[in-house]
Amino acid sequence: MAENYQSDIRDIIRQIIATVLGAGVIAMIAFLWTPFRSILLETVSAPIYLFLIILVVIISTISITYSYRKKSFFRNYEARIKELKAKAATDNLTDLPDPESFHQQLREEYDIAVEKFKNGHSYDLTLIIVDIDNFKEINDNISYDAGDEILTSFASLLKTNLRGANDYVGKYRKGDEFGIILPDTTLIQAREGVAERLRGKVIEPHKFEVRNNGEPIPWSLTMSAGLTNLKPKESLDSFINRAEEALRSAKKSGKNTVRRLP
Repeated sequence: MAENYQSDIRDIIRQIIATVLGAGVIAMIAFLWTPFRSILLETVSAPIYLFLIILVVIISTISITYSYRKKSFFRNYEARIKELKAKAATDNLTDLPDPESFHQQLREEYDIAVEKFKNGHSYDLTLIIVDIDNFKEINDNISYDAGDEILTSFASLLKTNLRGANDYVGKYRKGDEFGIILPDTTLIQAREGVAERLRGKVIEPHKFEVRNNGEPIPWSLTMSAGLTNLKPKESLDSFINRAEEALRSAKKSGKNTVRRLP
């Protein structure tokens, strides 16, 4: 944003200088052109002639400034619209993309993968669905506010422990389910490099804390995850259903585990 303003200011200065120089050149040519100079000297005095030149410069400067202010206004307006759209697409509690935004992103990544398959390229797109184990106990035994604290902390850990900008995390559904989209990532890479790492090295050893009547209470969490890799010619619904099936398998196997469907 600052760079845009600096660029605009430089443009204004250049335009003003160009206007002043242009007006000066035109005035000089007009004055030196003998036929016009004789008419000019007979009809317009030097002060008036100078005044007209200054007036042209002032009017041009006002016009340039107005153009800049108008440009700046619309830039701010567009930036504000983008900010409001981004905020509307964000889960207020976790500051992650909401379920609608997550599934829209998943659709876009799915379309990219399908296009690559059509062109004869091999491509890996992996979906992970993460669920907090026994989350209901926090709401039931402590409070919903405590549950919100856990969701906020859990989401932050997911977000800050992904591999890079290409990995996408968001709310999968309302509640305690999160989704992670991993473009160009094999099932083995997704399981060992993301899902198992998050489960065993990030979430399980982390010391969570909730408050009950203002008193801090230490809390330990585990997570379950299901993941699968997109198959050529597979529908998006089938892709999602297999990831959900993998998550159900992880929950049924005793939780705090990762299951995959090839």
